[in-house]
Amino acid sequence: MQRASATVTRLTQAFGPGELISGIATAILFLSLFLDWFSIDGVSYGNAMEWDGYLWIVTIVSGLVLVEMAVGILGRRHLLALPFRQVLLGAVWLDLLLVVIAFSLRPSGGPDYHVNWSVGSFLGFASAIVAVVPFLVPALLQEAADTET
Repeated sequence: MQRASATVTRLTQAFGPGELISGIATAILFLSLFLDWFSIDGVSYGNAMEWDGYLWIVTIVSGLVLVEMAVGILGRRHLLALPFRQVLLGAVWLDLLLVVIAFSLRPSGGPDYHVNWSVGSFLGFASAIVAVVPFLVPALLQEAADTET
C-alpha cells in the first residue's frame, strides 16, 4: 500500500493533471490496439494492426509516450531533447488523427458477410479523444477570453 502511495506521489510531482489525463488515455489507447477492432457477423476478428497497418505508428508513438512517462516517474532525465509537454502534444494529436482515419475507414463487407466495429475500436477512439482534451480545452478557453477583450 505504501509503495502504491509513493508511485502516485511521484506521478503527481512529475506531471501536471493534464499530462496525467493524456498519459493515462494514451496507455488505454495503446492497450486497445491489441483488442479486436472489427467483427464479422458478430465474431471478432483481429486487432487494429491486422486491419490497418498504419496503426503501427500509433503503437510506436503511444509506446514512446509511455516510456517517457516511466522515465519521468523514475525521476530521470527524459530521453528526448524536447520538453515532455510538447512531445505529448504532438503524440496525442498524431494518434487522434490516425485513429479517426482508422475508425472512419471501416472495411466493407461482402455479399455474404457484414463488418462492424468491435470493442477495441470504440475504446481506442474514445481514449484518443480524451488524450487530446487537456490540450484542447485550455486553448479554447484562451481563444474565448481573447475574443471578449
